[in-house]
Amino acid sequence: LRQVSLEILQGEIFGLLGPNGAGKTTLIKCLTTLLIPSSGDAWIHGFHIVKQENQVRAAVGCMLMGERGLYWKLTGRENLEYFGALYHLSVPDRRRRAREILTLLKLEEIADRSVESYSSGQKMMLAFGKALVNDAPVLILDEPTNTLDVPSARELRALVRRLNAAGKTVLYTTHIMSEAETLCNRVAVVDRGEVIALGTVQELKDSLRRDH
Repeated sequence: LRQVSLEILQGEIFGLLGPNGAGKTTLIKCLTTLLIPSSGDAWIHGFHIVKQENQVRAAVGCMLMGERGLYWKLTGRENLEYFGALYHLSVPDRRRRAREILTLLKLEEIADRSVESYSSGQKMMLAFGKALVNDAPVLILDEPTNTLDVPSARELRALVRRLNAAGKTVLYTTHIMSEAETLCNRVAVVDRGEVIALGTVQELKDSLRRDH
């Protein structure tokens, strides 16, 4: 990353676009405290990502590795309850939260099957559900529709809109231009570690018309 500077407003869906290797995931890992930046400052929900890392983690729900972030030998329900325990939810609260998420994602029928028996799409939906366990005010979703079929991807985007309408701020990375166009309030385009464009989708389209 090189001199990346941007502000994401509370309550918006902010898209982070760019080709593979552009720096999107590196930026996400810095913002979620998985990587310590070598310079610069960043705040999530008012908390400094290095000086207040525990508060940052509590304020963020993350979907970073897709299905690789799940325990395949556990059931879907056990996965959600386990991650609820990592967020220090009480036993009744983590069970309730797991039930709510399974219902929201329409995974009740397979909730007590081991994750290794799930389809790729079902695993991705459960990974999305894992990001909701702590009911955080900020959602960071790294290419969440990757490997999903068209109906499932449409359903996940609809869920993101619902969560945003309920007050959650969403940082959404994708390399699918149409997805950003239908979902995001504003977009930053990252290439070779730099933000090369920033604005609403319409503003970016208009700038392309000017520049031919």
